[in-house]
Amino acid sequence: MNFAADRSDISQNGQNRRRGGRRHRHTIAAAVAALLAIIVTVIVVSAKDGSRSGLMIGTCDLIPGAKCPGANLVEAELVFIDLSPSDHGVSDFSGADFTGAFLANVSLGFALLTDANFTNANFVDVMLSGADLTNANLSYADFTGVYLIGAHFANADLTNANLVGGELADADLTNADLTNANLGGADLTNANLTNATLTNATLKGATLTNANLTGATIRCKTTGIGLCPLSPETGIIGTPKALPAGWTLVGGVLKAVNSTP
Repeated sequence: MNFAADRSDISQNGQNRRRGGRRHRHTIAAAVAALLAIIVTVIVVSAKDGSRSGLMIGTCDLIPGAKCPGANLVEAELVFIDLSPSDHGVSDFSGADFTGAFLANVSLGFALLTDANFTNANFVDVMLSGADLTNANLSYADFTGVYLIGAHFANADLTNANLVGGELADADLTNADLTNANLGGADLTNANLTNATLTNATLKGATLTNANLTGATIRCKTTGIGLCPLSPETGIIGTPKALPAGWTLVGGVLKAVNSTP
């Protein structure tokens, strides 16, 4: 037997295994370094601009200017987030918490926003046409000049909301609570306000052409009747398709048929 040759083969195999092990370790080290570089880059990009939220949910980086149409953001915690401007059309935000969020110049067209909390949120110049806000809490929200054409607000809480100049044509406000809401100058053409609560709401200059007010509660907290105050200055534009029982339209002013609350 050639023991010398065998020892040579064993030695050679050992060297090969050592070289292979070193190559494997180098490959792992390189991969780890590449991953760390990516992580550092993401952190730097998120932190270099103080206005960015840097909140990553799924594949959507929720920063101003983000484009995440169709994203799944169900029950996301987005309190006081700044998303202006950005595109989140057709996204699912159902049950999300947007309390105090700043949403100026954001596109949320046809987004699913059911049961979401938008208390004190700022919606200035936001696109919400076709969005579903059923059962959403929108109390004290600011919708100045917002596009809400065809949006769904059934059973939504819009108490003390600012909807001045809002585009609400064809909107569904069935059973919505608009107590103390400001709808001055809003376009509610063809809107469905069936059984909506408009206690102490402001409708000065609002367009209600063909709007459905069947069963709506229109009551002034101070006088018990009409809009507050009962005067020509509170007049609406256009003729609603239907008024609540016991109400009539006189010179553009909604008035109770009798003076009893």
